[in-house]
Amino acid sequence: MILVYPGQNASLEKLKTILKDQDVYYLTDDQFDQTLEQLIQKAKENQQCPPLEALKSQHDQTLLYGIDISADELLVLQSEAKAIACLETPNNHKMRLADLYQEAAQEDLYFQKREELTNLLEKVDPKALQANRDYFQCYALACALLRQDELSFSMLETALNVMRSFEKQ
Repeated sequence: MILVYPGQNASLEKLKTILKDQDVYYLTDDQFDQTLEQLIQKAKENQQCPPLEALKSQHDQTLLYGIDISADELLVLQSEAKAIACLETPNNHKMRLADLYQEAAQEDLYFQKREELTNLLEKVDPKALQANRDYFQCYALACALLRQDELSFSMLETALNVMRSFEKQ
C-alpha cells in the first residue's frame, strides 16, 4: 500500500498511471496534522479518500509513503512520479504527516545539492585547477567534504557557492 500526497506540481493522470498496480490511499492538506499511524489505519479500514480530481495541494512536491512495499519498488515509483518518498518505519509511524513531509522535502533538497556539487566537480577544468591555487584548494576541499558521511546542509551549500563562484570566472 502507498499513501500518496499529490503535490501541486503533480500530474494526477500520470500519478494514476504510475500507481495503477498499487493499493493507493490519497492524502489531502486537511490530513497534515494526523499521524501516519492514524492515516494508515484509515487506509487499511478502506475509509473513503477523496476523488483524485478533487485533490488540491498547498505543497509543491508529491510524497509517496510506502507500506508493505520494498525499497526497490518504491524507488522505481519515486523516479517515475518525480516524487519524494519514504518507507514506513517504527520511527516515522508516530510522526505527523506535516513533519514527515517537511523532513522528506529537506532530505530531497540535500541530495539534489549533493548531486549538483558532484556534477560541478566532475566538470572542472584541469588547466584552471593548475593555474589557480585557490580554485585547486577549494576543489580539493569540496571533494573531501563529499566523502564525509555526515556533511551538514550549511557546509554543503557553502561548498556549492564557492565552486559556483569559480565556475563564473
